[in-house]
Amino acid sequence: QSEAKAKPIAPLDGTPFWAETMDRQPRFLRAVQLETDSRWDELVAMAREWSEHSPQDGHAWFSLGKALQVQGDEAAAVDAFRRAAERGVQ
Repeated sequence: QSEAKAKPIAPLDGTPFWAETMDRQPRFLRAVQLETDSRWDELVAMAREWSEHSPQDGHAWFSLGKALQVQGDEAAAVDAFRRAAERGVQ
């Protein structure tokens, strides 16, 4: 019975996903950046596309609700927040 020797730990090649340009980052990071920059129109557009592409992702619906709420579209925001809550995000 031979034991496999552990390989030394080395850094991964490439750029970490959080250091990529915004258009190459995961949606959740793009949403955070748009919110941080108060780019609400862009966040609404991105979150709508995100929620259509991944309707079971509660974070997509929550991001949409937050942006719509800031823009004053309370009815649509409540619907988006309800959908987020149904998917376990509050």
